[in-house]
This record gives sequence, C-alpha cells and structure tokens, in this order.
Amino acid sequence: MKYFGTDGIRGIANQTLTVDFCVRIGKAMNIFKPEKVYVATDTRQSKDALAYALIGGCLSVGIDVVFLHILSTPALIYLSRNGMGMMITASHNPFFYNGIKILNHGRKLNKEEETMFEQALKTSAETLSDSFGEVLYEQPKDSYFSLLKEHARPFGQKVVIDCANGAVFQIAPEIFSRFGKTKVICANPNGKNINDDCGSTHLDRLSREVLKSHYDLGFAFDGDGDRVLGVDDLGNFLTGDHLLYLLACYLKQKQLLPQNKVVLTCMSNLGMIEALNRQGIDVIETDVGDHFVYEVLERNSLVLGGETSGHIFLHRGLKTGDGVFVALWILRILEETKKKIRSFFTDVCWYDTKSENISVSHRQQILKDSRLWRKIAEIKDVLGKCRVIVRPSGTEPVLRVMMMAKDSGILQEQFEDLLETISRLDEE
Repeated sequence: MKYFGTDGIRGIANQTLTVDFCVRIGKAMNIFKPEKVYVATDTRQSKDALAYALIGGCLSVGIDVVFLHILSTPALIYLSRNGMGMMITASHNPFFYNGIKILNHGRKLNKEEETMFEQALKTSAETLSDSFGEVLYEQPKDSYFSLLKEHARPFGQKVVIDCANGAVFQIAPEIFSRFGKTKVICANPNGKNINDDCGSTHLDRLSREVLKSHYDLGFAFDGDGDRVLGVDDLGNFLTGDHLLYLLACYLKQKQLLPQNKVVLTCMSNLGMIEALNRQGIDVIETDVGDHFVYEVLERNSLVLGGETSGHIFLHRGLKTGDGVFVALWILRILEETKKKIRSFFTDVCWYDTKSENISVSHRQQILKDSRLWRKIAEIKDVLGKCRVIVRPSGTEPVLRVMMMAKDSGILQEQFEDLLETISRLDEE
C-alpha cells in the first residue's frame, strides 16, 4: 500500500498529511457512494484543519457530513455502524503526527477496500460534482454513552484514570465518576500534549499517582481511546495480556467464552498463553494488527481477543477495541469477585520481554538481509522457547524489535546482540 499502513493513513501533519491531500481523501469517499459520513477527531493541534479539508472534499462530491468534533475512535465506530465514518487521529503517536481511519459499517476497511480506495485517490483531485453535500447537525453521542452505562456497574475500588490528554478526556471522567471514586489525570488537552508523558505508552505517571494517592488501580488510555493498559495497587504495570487473561478466565467461568477460545497476536506473552492453556482456554494467534484479530474473531464467531498493547475486543457490537468499555468491565469483574486485580495473575509465570524501536535508514534492506535472519535463528537456538520479532512500524520510520524468554540474564545479552546486528546492517 502507498498510503495505508497498519492502522489507516498516517503521517506528519502539513508534511506528508496535508490539507490538499485530505480534500482528495474526502472526495475519494465517493467510491463507496455513502449518503452521509460521520467525522470525528482526537485532540491534536492539526485536527480542525484536516477535518474541514476532509469535510470539504466530501461536500464537494455531494456527500453529506455529520461532524462530531472530538470523540474517541470506538465511539465513532459505534455511531457509524450503519454507514461510513472518518476518524482523524494518530492514536498513540506524538501530536505532530495525524492520520485518518476510514470506517465502513462499524469496522475499518479491509485490504480489498483499501486497494480500491487507493485507486480512487489517484483521480480524486479531478473529481467534480453537479451538487454539494450538506453539513448535518445530529446528536447521536447519547447512544454510545448509553452503551457504556448499560455495561458499567457501581464499583468500590478507588481508581485513577489517565486520559492521555486525548479523545476520551470528557467522556471517561464523566462515566467513571458516575459509578465509583475516580481520580482523573491528563484530561486537559492543549493540542500538543496528547500522549506526552502520559497515556498507555507512558505508564510511569499513572503508577506514581496510584501509589501517591493509595488507590486500588489505574487505567491509561491512548490518544483516540481504543487502547487501555493499567497499573495495580503496588504500581506494577498491567499490559493488554494481563487484562486479556483476566477477562478470558472470567468469561470462561461464566460460560460466556465461545469455544473457550481467545484470539491473540504473535506479540503476546508465552507465559500467559501457557496459563490460559492450563485453564482450558485455547489461543488462536494472528499477525500484529488489530484488524487481523478482528477478522479471526468474526470468522470464528468469538468474542474476546486483542493485543498486548491494550487493543482489546470484548463486545460483538463494537468492532474495535474500546479502552473505556474494557476498563469498566474490569471494574465490574473486580466488584463481583471482591478481589484485587493483581490476585488474578498469581498462577502466571510471565516470560521476560525486551523491546525497542530502532530508527534506521534502510528498513526494507535490513529485513531482506539473510544475515539478520541467520542471527535470529542463532538467538532462538540459544534461548529455547522464545519469541524474536523484528518488524517495520506501520506508523513511524522505525524497526520494532521484541524478544521474549524465561531466562532474563541470557535474554538481555541476546537482545543487545540483535540490536547491534541491526545497527551494523544499517551502516553498510
């Protein structure tokens, strides 16, 4: 794909993602022949310029638009489940990035649709129409808020929520404070502070706040609200794997886990998978990317799946991860079981994990170099049961390197060796 990465179209605002390009994207939406398109944004500085460019493109080819302003991706996906939507966000990336997630009947575009859309982009600049669309004024947000309230329950544990100065900065505090004692941090967006030392990619701040306030746990969302991670009462980080394990075990116990199966990616912790198997829960693994998880869930009529990054699918009507929804369900389970969250993981022997993003100049050449894969094969021989993954980021100019094994001492040595190999190949 020329424009689509792992999660829509993404780039640096006003450089690779320009106003002119967004007008073309809006025009290209006509290939789907929608009656109207729902548009929403997260909180980054470029949101309005890009939103009005997209809207202008749509209007110029006769498509009506409902502009919902700042809203989370899951909320937009739910509200546009019977039509089309465009979410202007770069998710967990810094503020100077932005992107567009194109939604078709409550899900992201599949590969066939992305290919069709890229073809439409080639000619959309010249697209003309005899009629104009209109900006429609609707208030559909209440239906999403009603969905959250339907699944939420009053909770007794004290919780801190980190809104990442992002799209959930209004709705998350409102819904959590209705059901229990909640302390809110990082809910004052200024256009530049989205994901800045906060949110699901920077858990240290949340951990410090939970410890300082003597709270029971904390949840951190990302910039557009489709991910959630957490910390326990001791300040320990909780990955998406932790939350998925808790949910899977609970749903199985309640006979609410179809086929006793959960869908994970190849990044998930091997120790967690072993613990799931001991609980009688089977795992289907996919490549990295929430769209791969969704496709397997749909194909197998399953209800639970996700990524260690915190993108978790939990509801058949929500065709995406929803950080707020998942966090409310976790609190519901804790209230029902009267347990601290860390008590759910006592039977899990977590494999040690090392990960790093490496900025390189020749990503594709490195990935095609046989010397890299020989080195990875050697490392796997040394580590035994392990994971070693080197992949290009779909949103940033880096290689993402992850290594996982039981023996943390050997792991560190092998991880440093792999990073050195990648750096050396990049210099050649």
